Amino acid sequence: NALDMNIDVCIIGVSEEESYHALKIAQELRMNNINVVLNEKVNSKFNINLDDETLSKGIVSIKDNYTNEEIKLDILEYVLGNI
Repeated sequence: NALDMNIDVCIIGVSEEESYHALKIAQELRMNNINVVLNEKVNSKFNINLDDETLSKGIVSIKDNYTNEEIKLDILEYVLGNI
């Protein structure tokens, strides 16, 4: 069960466009051995919240659940540097 594992990243995206990007991001992270769940309430190290407005600008918000810091930058670079 994925909820019993140590989850690194939870990606939240509701709309069709957000879900498309969530799947792309999850695939890239998983290819780098990062445990990812989509649209689940879990205790993850990072939350990625996608919304259509910021996606259209090429921005992704990442919340570090250990520090409560929320930043906007390249997701793969940030997560790989902090796991």
